[in-house]
Amino acid sequence: MICLNADLIRQLRREQDLSLEKLAEQVGIDKRTLAAWESGAAEDAWALKLERLARFYGRSLLDFLHEIPEKGLSPMPLPAQASA
Repeated sequence: MICLNADLIRQLRREQDLSLEKLAEQVGIDKRTLAAWESGAAEDAWALKLERLARFYGRSLLDFLHEIPEKGLSPMPLPAQASA
């Protein structure tokens, strides 16, 4: 099952000494969304559906994801995938 890594999100925010408000503002998301991610209360329905699709096709979840860079931002590469 795919789900958000709430502990990592919280840890990285704290390491940068950012409040929920400041990080949400920097990232461009609602503070309530970020708080839900950190608490593990976020609904991961999209991830579960995408995981089912990946399993159906026998593919990695990462195969179905790609980044479209926002204006003024450099794209971040997805992790390298091992050859099957």
